[in-house]
Amino acid sequence: MTITGSSLSFHINSKNKKDENKLRSRFHNIQSLFKKKLILYCVLMVSGIISGQDTINNIQLEKKLQLVEGNSKKLQVLDKILKNNTVIKDSLSANLVAHYREIAIREQNWDSALLYTNKLADYFILTQLKSKKAFSVCKTFMPYISECKSTKDIGEYYILYAQAATFLQEFDESLKIIDEGIAYLEKHNEMDSPVYARIHLIAGENSSKTNNLIKSVTYFEKASALFLQQQDTVSFLWSQNGLSRLLGNNGLYEEAEEARESIFLWQDKIETKDVVVMAHVTASIEGAMQGNRVKELYHAKQALLLKDEMSSNIKHVIEILTRACATYVFARYDYLEESDENLNHLKTLMQDLKGNAFLNTYYTLAVGQNAYAHGNYNTAKNILLKGLEAVKDSEEPENILDYERLLAQTYHKMGDAEQSLGHYINYSDLKDSIQRSTARKRFAYVQNQFEVEKKDLQISKQKNDIELLAAQNRVKKQGLIFGGIGLVSLFVLIYLYRSREFVRRKQKLQKVFSQKLLLKQENERTRLARELHDGVGQQLTLIKKKTQQNKQAQLTELTHQVLEEVRAISRGLYPPMLDKLGLTSAINQLIYDLDSDTNLFVTQEIANIDECLQREQNLNLYRFVQESLTNIIKHSEATSVFITVKLKESTIFIIIEDNGKGFNSADLKTSKSLGLKTLRERVKILRGNIQIESKENKGTLIKAIIPCAQ
Repeated sequence: MTITGSSLSFHINSKNKKDENKLRSRFHNIQSLFKKKLILYCVLMVSGIISGQDTINNIQLEKKLQLVEGNSKKLQVLDKILKNNTVIKDSLSANLVAHYREIAIREQNWDSALLYTNKLADYFILTQLKSKKAFSVCKTFMPYISECKSTKDIGEYYILYAQAATFLQEFDESLKIIDEGIAYLEKHNEMDSPVYARIHLIAGENSSKTNNLIKSVTYFEKASALFLQQQDTVSFLWSQNGLSRLLGNNGLYEEAEEARESIFLWQDKIETKDVVVMAHVTASIEGAMQGNRVKELYHAKQALLLKDEMSSNIKHVIEILTRACATYVFARYDYLEESDENLNHLKTLMQDLKGNAFLNTYYTLAVGQNAYAHGNYNTAKNILLKGLEAVKDSEEPENILDYERLLAQTYHKMGDAEQSLGHYINYSDLKDSIQRSTARKRFAYVQNQFEVEKKDLQISKQKNDIELLAAQNRVKKQGLIFGGIGLVSLFVLIYLYRSREFVRRKQKLQKVFSQKLLLKQENERTRLARELHDGVGQQLTLIKKKTQQNKQAQLTELTHQVLEEVRAISRGLYPPMLDKLGLTSAINQLIYDLDSDTNLFVTQEIANIDECLQREQNLNLYRFVQESLTNIIKHSEATSVFITVKLKESTIFIIIEDNGKGFNSADLKTSKSLGLKTLRERVKILRGNIQIESKENKGTLIKAIIPCAQ
C-alpha cells in the first residue's frame, strides 16, 4: 500500500513465508509518495485555513442579512461574519456567498469580493473536494486582484488558487501562481507575515511534484526558517515533516531522520498530535523502504497510540489514513487480529465517505490486503480490480504500483499465472520508471550538496591562504613595527594632547562667541525698540492727531493701525514690562498673551523671581521662556502647555511641557536646529543647566535649573 502526500507507504508480502521471501527480493525498496490531496489537507491545516475555525449555515446567514436593508449594508454584515475566522458549511450558504460576491464585483467593492472568493475556494477545496470549481472561482477573480487592498487576503487568495491547481495536478500552473504570490508579498514588504511562510511551504510540496528536488528542499527549508522566526511551532513541525518525507522518498534517509527528529523532540510540548502522527507514519514508510521491519511496525503502532490526541478539523481524515495504514501493515506481517480490529474502525469511519475517491483509494487497498492475508483471494481480487480502475483515473503512478503488485500476488495465489505475470510486468515497468526518476533527483541533490560543500571548501582555503600570507607579512613587518612603535606612540600622545587643547580652546571660543552674539542681538533689539517707540511712534502719533483735526477718519484709522503694529514690534523687540513691573510680571504677561492669541490651553504656576537675577540676566531668562513657547506654537502642534517657575534655595527651576507631536530625543546630538541651540546658549549665559526630553507623539519636556545671582 502506498499513500502519497505525507509519506504513508506500505509493502505487500505473502502470508506464506517462503513466497514472502521471494516477493521481498523482487519488490524491495519501492519508492512511494503521499497522494497529492493529502498533502493539501496537511498544508491547509498549517495554513490555518481549516484549523480552529467556526462554521455558519445558510439559515444563520439569511437571518442576519434580513436584519439590514440595502446591498452596501448587507455586504458589511457579511464581511463581519466571514472575517471572524468563519468557514462555509453547506451548499446553500455557498450559493448565498456566491450571490453577494457577484454583487460586490458589480459594485466594485473589491476587498469584499476577494473575501468571498477566498471563502468559496476554501469551501470547494475542503468540504466539496471540487478542485475544478475552486480553481474556476479563483481564476475568474484574477483580473480584479490588482484592485484589492487587503495584503493578507491577497496572500490567502494566491495560496487557495495554487492549492486548487495542485488538486487538479496542474503543478506547473500552481508554481506559477505561487511565484506571483511570493513576488506580490515581497513587493509589499510582507516577508515577516505568516502567509509568506505558508506559501513557501506549498511551493515546497508542489516543487516535489515537478521532479525538482533541490528547489523543493530550498522552499521547505525557507518555510521552516520563517515559521521558526515567527515562533509558530506547529507550522514549523509540519514543514519539517514535509521536508523529511521529501528526503526519505528520495533515499536520503539520514537527512530525513535529522529533519524529523525535531518533531519527536517537540512531541510533549504541543497540544495537538496531528503532525506527530504523520511523522510516525512517515518514519514507518522509511522503515519499509529500508527493509527495517522493527522500525516500520514501531512507528505504525506509535501513530495509532497518538491518534486520539489529535484536535484539528482534519483529524477524521488523518485517522482514516492511519487506520488504513495499520490495517495494511498488520495484515502484511500476519498480525490478523490487529488488522481486523483496525479494519472494523476503518469501516465505521468510512460509512459516509465511500463516495470520496481520494479516501476510497486507501480504504479499498487496505480491505484488499486484509482479504489477501486471510486467504480470501477471490474477494481480494474483486476489490483490487475495482480499486485499480478508479486509481488509474487519478494518474497516480505510486498508487497504481501498489494495486498492480498486490494483484500480481493475488493471482499468483489463485494459480492464474498469466494474469499474475501481466500485473507483475506492469508493476515492474512502473517501478523501474519511478526508481529512475528518484535516482536522477537524488543524484542532482547530492551533486548540488557536493558543489555547495566544494564552494565552501574553496572559500575556506582562500581564507586560510589569505591568513597565512597575512601572518608572513606580519612577521616581516614586526621589526619595523617594534622599531617605530616608540616614535609613533610619542607622536600620537603629542597629537592627542594638542587635539584636545585645540578642541577645548575652540569650544571656549564658540561659547564666548555665542554668548557675545546673543548679547549683541539683545542690545540691537533694545536699540531698535527704543527708536521705533521714541522716533517712529511719536511721528505716527503726530500724524494721527493731524488727521483727527482734519476729520480724515479713514486715514486716522489707518495711522492708528500702523502705530499699534509699530508698538507691537517694539514690545516684541524688548518688553517694556520687564523694566517697569519686573521679570515675574513680564513672564505672566507673555503667558497671558499666548493664552489669548492662540488656541492653546495654558496652565501656569509662576513664583516671584524679581530679585534673583541682574537686569541682563532677566532679559535672557525672559527670552528663554519666550523662545520655548514660540517653538511650541510653530512646531509642536500641541493643544495644551504646562509652565512652572519655582524658586528654591537660591535656585530657579523652570519646567515647560506640551502634549504635541514631539520628536526623537536621540536626534538632539546631531540636530542643527537653531532654536534649540539658542535655548542652550541662553541657559549657559545664566550659568545654568538645561534638559530636553521628547518622544514622538508624546510631547516635549524642557527643564532648566538656573542659580540666582550672588
